[in-house]
Amino acid sequence: MGLLRRLIRSCRTDGTAAVLGRVRRRLWHTRTCVVYRKPLKEMGMPAEYENVVFREAHAGELDWLTDQLVHMGRRRQELLERQFGPGDATVIGVTPDGSEVIFHVWLSRESLAFDLLGPHVGPKDVSTRRLWVSPAHRRRGIASKGLRFVDCVAAEKSYESICAFVEERNVPSRGLHEGLGYEDYGRIVLRSRFGRKFARVRCRGDQTSRRVTVASDVITL
Repeated sequence: MGLLRRLIRSCRTDGTAAVLGRVRRRLWHTRTCVVYRKPLKEMGMPAEYENVVFREAHAGELDWLTDQLVHMGRRRQELLERQFGPGDATVIGVTPDGSEVIFHVWLSRESLAFDLLGPHVGPKDVSTRRLWVSPAHRRRGIASKGLRFVDCVAAEKSYESICAFVEERNVPSRGLHEGLGYEDYGRIVLRSRFGRKFARVRCRGDQTSRRVTVASDVITL
């Protein structure tokens, strides 16, 4: 009865579709991510744009960012706090008056994908995570401009290559990254089979894929 009550309460709080999705991911689910990688070169900051200002956010803006990035859900303050660790950068794009965040990405080495890639990445590699553009500002080139700015930030922090992990079925995002010079470097396939989770990893130069067990609460990279 306790499990049933929790299930009913979750359906009322999060919606039936969300709860059924979580159940399905636990029982039987496959998610394939393309590993993209791009070498970085020394470069100056790109030109300024009329409709957006890109910059690094700082930890003192945490409360404001929490109010702005509502798409990150109820745990967004906790998630955002982790984005200000050593070597990381939270890059945002704001409207010219500075009142609204319309672009966000986290530049970090903290990633399950990096752990899974093992010898294929080194201390001079970094990855983009939580890439987001406000729905009202999409299809205006904001993402491509923002990622070019991120390249410059990563290069300034002495990283030599940048990675991105994109769901295989996300065709627009794949086109975005390939258009910016990212190369298809491999695949990471996350599988859930009746509560047990594992990943298949295969990168350029590998003869076979590697199977790695992952924690049961992992949903995405």
